[in-house]
Amino acid sequence: DAVRDHARFDTTLYRTRIYTKPDEEEPMYRFQSNDDMPMESNEFEKGLHHVLNNSPTFNGKRLCVLSTEKGHLTLGKDYIKWVDQGGSKVTRKELSTETLWRNALEDHFM
Repeated sequence: DAVRDHARFDTTLYRTRIYTKPDEEEPMYRFQSNDDMPMESNEFEKGLHHVLNNSPTFNGKRLCVLSTEKGHLTLGKDYIKWVDQGGSKVTRKELSTETLWRNALEDHFM
């Protein structure tokens, strides 16, 4: 049952398709922020396999996402973006060089 499966998650990452559906938030990923599931568990392995092999968001793209207390941070192909919880505020900074991209990765994700 999908509703019961989602009950164990306390955080949902949403996306908004700015150009096609600017007023709709679409749930993308759900997770438990304090999950201590062993990496060897079947659920973890199946979920990771799905994300790495079937998800158009992560498959073949350069992307890092970090959940924060206030929302989340995304490092994409040539940008870094801060999104407040619920998407009330989005700040995006273009990263025009490989050096700027690597600096953002080190500053915010390591």
